[in-house]
Amino acid sequence: MKTLIYFQNADTFGHSANLPEIDGFGGVKYYYHCRGLDDQTLYRWRAPSGAEVLAYCEPFWYNGSIDGDFAEFAPAFCERFGVEYALRVYGVGDHGGGPTRRDILRALDMQTWPIYAAVEFGTFHRFFESAEKGIEKAPIVERELNPLFLGCYTTQSRIKKGNRYAERILDLKGNLDRELDDIVSANNETLRIGFSSIRGSDFILGIVPRFTALHPNVHLQLSEVNYTTFENTLLSGQLDIVLFNLPIKNPGIEYQILAYDEIVLVAPSNHPIVSMAEKREECNYPWVDLRWLQDEQFIMVSKELRLHAIVESLFEQAGFTPKIHFYTRNLEAASMLVAEGYGLTFTNIKYISHLTFKHQPAFFSIGSPSTFRTFVAGYRKNAYLSPAAQDIIRLSKNI
Repeated sequence: MKTLIYFQNADTFGHSANLPEIDGFGGVKYYYHCRGLDDQTLYRWRAPSGAEVLAYCEPFWYNGSIDGDFAEFAPAFCERFGVEYALRVYGVGDHGGGPTRRDILRALDMQTWPIYAAVEFGTFHRFFESAEKGIEKAPIVERELNPLFLGCYTTQSRIKKGNRYAERILDLKGNLDRELDDIVSANNETLRIGFSSIRGSDFILGIVPRFTALHPNVHLQLSEVNYTTFENTLLSGQLDIVLFNLPIKNPGIEYQILAYDEIVLVAPSNHPIVSMAEKREECNYPWVDLRWLQDEQFIMVSKELRLHAIVESLFEQAGFTPKIHFYTRNLEAASMLVAEGYGLTFTNIKYISHLTFKHQPAFFSIGSPSTFRTFVAGYRKNAYLSPAAQDIIRLSKNI
């Protein structure tokens, strides 16, 4: 069975700003439409949650015909986005239809023209796969599209208001159901908790035994989550609580602060920076200026981790580009390599607090004067937190 990964919405009047997120839940990567934008063709449509689809707004309409100027726009389009293919949709019929014999015969004839664009019969899927090569050059659009034609989709404020009331009522009913379940089942519930892979060992070892002693009838369902998707898993109800570092993009998520984690520089204990570091009253560790380390080699935090952006910002403030040994997601392994004299690295001090080193490395405060991340427990706004959920949050403040 072939999976559909593009959505053709040719003649729809309104396009909700949340469609990229909804499409993502169904595995859809590409979006084709005709209405909604006057100034874009290929673009990245981004929902408020941060979810994206690669989209194409048809500039010639879906009922196009094949004629002599059929491909005049192709060179400019391909040059702008750095791609091999441009798309032309043709056919007869309202809201779709199909090709005529005339269209097909003309296209076959145009394939023989010696001085003309190469004409190929293809699919939306094939076009979008080619267009992905130009995704970095495609502009980002972050809004609702085509908010007009009264009565269509997202254009009626009373309908929107009614939807919000209905959603709120459903939320309240869900919270009431959970409260009643707590009473009837004597806390025999399932709590779905998400956390990053880096935090996993701390959570399982530090919290689960104590929580189980408090709530022996509560089943914990633990999941590792990626920082790019955790907001969606919370809002969709797949998880009850996620433990993560700020920031949060979606206003539909509330949180409680668990801890402030310091980001530190890790160096071998015999590194010259040890004697250069300054003791400052406001710092937990000796402070160093990154500008002193311009000639050093670094084991760099993977770009997939949020910590990478913070470290990059520190280097930008210091005014230089670091020399990189390699990138890694494994902050524990990076710190252990550094302890044995293999370059320098950065980590959250909490991530490695449980490690036993063969040779203890040195830790340093960095930034102005130190750099911290805010570790929180997030959950859906206005969601009911059972006594067990509240205990999970309380225990998490102590790891």
